[in-house]
Formats: sequence, C-alpha cells, structure tokens
Amino acid sequence: MRASGETKDAAAQAADLELFGADIHALVASGQSLKLDPNIDDRARFRAQIQRLGQLGYSFKSNEQTWYPKA
Repeated sequence: MRASGETKDAAAQAADLELFGADIHALVASGQSLKLDPNIDDRARFRAQIQRLGQLGYSFKSNEQTWYPKA
C-alpha cells in the first residue's frame, strides 16, 4: 500500500503535467529555469502556471522574462 505522501506527490505531478504540458513539466520536474509563453490563448491557465511556479519556489526575473528555481 502506498503512503499518503507518495499519493499526494503523484497527484501533484499529474496535476502539474496537465497544467504545464510535457515540455515545461520536464523542466519544472528537473529544477531547470524556463520561460512561459505569455501569448497563449488561455489566460486563466497562464495565471495558474505563474501561481504554481511561485508555490514551487520559482522566482521571475522580468528583464530576462525567465523563471528560476530557488537556489
């Protein structure tokens, strides 16, 4: 039987995969810097991506338009 923490982690990973898509999710999962496309049609999704990156400890450098994981 799985531990509760493992189930939550798997659920969070699945939710992140759906939110970010495979390419960006791979960068997030491996702790790499990334850029989001601000021109996507789904603004609510874009805002949700920004919120989730903040929850994951990423910070945004506006002059580079890049999200960086916490050091």
